[in-house]
Amino acid sequence: MWAIRTMLWVVLGGLVGVDSLLLRHRKKYPRLSESRTFNIALKQRKVVGLQGSPDGLVTSHAYRYFRHPIYTGILWTALGLALLTRNPDGLLIFPALFLVYLTLTLLEERRDVGATFGEEYQVYRQTTRMFGPAWLWSSILAAILLIAISAWI
Repeated sequence: MWAIRTMLWVVLGGLVGVDSLLLRHRKKYPRLSESRTFNIALKQRKVVGLQGSPDGLVTSHAYRYFRHPIYTGILWTALGLALLTRNPDGLLIFPALFLVYLTLTLLEERRDVGATFGEEYQVYRQTTRMFGPAWLWSSILAAILLIAISAWI
């Protein structure tokens, strides 16, 4: 079982490394980074505000509260499934998954969005949290604690 876990960690680290490399050298190797066969996700990258909006940076709807709503949804889903199935591996992987997505968002913000929108993005970044408002995460963690305490009583 530990061999499988280790292999998954290596694959996850490799994906973060490849994503970082492609974002860093996007202009130097355009054929590689924009190749459909190599990385469809990078070609279709739709991070904060890069949806091709004629008005520039998108800061409405979900982007009003989250700079990265898709990553936030993935994190909530991972945490919810781990709690629902009472899977200790899922609970152990959640902090690591959070760090991986934090790394990816920082890379994207620095290499893609920050470079594209400059000052407009810096203002947006100061007013909107990366993974949502603190009160929302606090209420989720409080609910988890209440459920855990009630299960033990």
